[in-house]
Amino acid sequence: MHRTTTIFICLFLISAPFLLFAQSSNSLRSETTLPKPGVHIEFSVGDTNFLSRLIHGDLLRSPLQSFFAHRDSTDTDHWTLQDSTDDSLLLDLKMGDFSHHKKNRYHSYLITNPPYDREIPHLESMPFLDYNRVNGFYLGIATPTMVDLGRHSEIGVKGGIGYGFTEKKGQSQLAGEYRIPLTSNDTSIPAERWKPVPTLALGAEYHDVTTTDDAWRTERAENAVYAFFAREDFRDYYKIEGWNAYAAFRPDRKSELRLEYRSDNYYDQPRRIIHGTWGTSKSLPHNPPITTGKLNSWVITAAREDVHSETTEAKNLFGDSVNYSRIRGRVYLLQAEFGKNTEAGSNFQRYILDARNFNPVIPGISVDTRFRMESGTGDIPIQKMQYLGGPSSLPALKNKVIAGNRLVLLNTEIRFSLSALSSFFESSNTELLILNDFGYCTRVQNDNNLLQGFGNMTFNTIAYNIGLGLGHPSGINFGVSWRTDIKETGRFFFRFQRPF
Repeated sequence: MHRTTTIFICLFLISAPFLLFAQSSNSLRSETTLPKPGVHIEFSVGDTNFLSRLIHGDLLRSPLQSFFAHRDSTDTDHWTLQDSTDDSLLLDLKMGDFSHHKKNRYHSYLITNPPYDREIPHLESMPFLDYNRVNGFYLGIATPTMVDLGRHSEIGVKGGIGYGFTEKKGQSQLAGEYRIPLTSNDTSIPAERWKPVPTLALGAEYHDVTTTDDAWRTERAENAVYAFFAREDFRDYYKIEGWNAYAAFRPDRKSELRLEYRSDNYYDQPRRIIHGTWGTSKSLPHNPPITTGKLNSWVITAAREDVHSETTEAKNLFGDSVNYSRIRGRVYLLQAEFGKNTEAGSNFQRYILDARNFNPVIPGISVDTRFRMESGTGDIPIQKMQYLGGPSSLPALKNKVIAGNRLVLLNTEIRFSLSALSSFFESSNTELLILNDFGYCTRVQNDNNLLQGFGNMTFNTIAYNIGLGLGHPSGINFGVSWRTDIKETGRFFFRFQRPF
């Protein structure tokens, strides 16, 4: 055990230069709010927890982002906002690449990164560090997002390589896209100079990786910690080797409509780590089999993400002025996949709707919701079926205990800031959480109607969990969730990220 732990620490130290290398090739994606009057600068909200930023190479972004965001100089080498009338202008700052702004300061800006911070419509980017029951320890070097090239950032590239030490195999990913402006700005108008223009992106990717369809349940870094320390792995894995190509229309920085063709070979992955490496000899769960073979599919994806964090000042119960931190905004994903299993000669369709709403009601109280609906028709592959139970689903149930090809999930969180009770809690941003989770999952046989089966949903067929806990607006949550259909001891949860 001590030897394995020593290896893990050594791998982390080896990877440290890679984490620093990644900073020069990625957008600064965090959130900053400047007071009015003036220009309101907002950065896209992603997972801000320390562990995720460390593993994905984002650790140094926030201080540097703060440095650049507050610079105010008339020198063309620096970022400045002049005469802007846009009250919510989103800047995607690039580290170490200001040359094209100096050469042509007021050109039309292309939209580079798509709005996928809280949703992953297909494959995750490759990590620097990972640990799971299939790969064991994993170490790699990769670009977490597209690296923008060219005077107008018209070219984007992404890639990575890695090695699973228990699997004893390498993994690789290489992607690129070319961006085309669909309109141009009138740069004689100061307010138009910094606005991005609608963009068409044409891209393709090759990949040979171990991946999962469960990224929406738990983020990679959080899952790695659970697998290493608690012998729990909430993600099911398979190997995918192939390519995809797409055309994406980005009308603004927050929206994208994508048409994509995928052609991949799917392979089973066995459980290679059984007892974990920490604590007792508790076994990690088996990695289930999948539908193997070559799957070709056309996929249409529409997504919009408009979420930001904010701080507001208001009185608490004792009349003290305190600051309340919260998240506000919307995230929507709608996806339809039309595929074929070439070996079996069968067709399948898969439909996903995921809508997330972050709603501050009054200072100190927010009601956040996530509604997810999935439907699989035809000869749906095992890895594309629907499952309920576990993190970000029904937390009082064991992981994926309910399976089917029709799913409805409603998660709600009432977040009550304890700063409203006492200014003692102001600096910690501690929140009381009241959780209500509703789920329905069933299996419909031999049916191509994507709505069939949902009509059978009744009060008795809906699984309901209720939970209480404490949390932080950025994502750390812990508490207990209980089933209501049977009498059973509540299940404890501890999260490094928000469930949605």
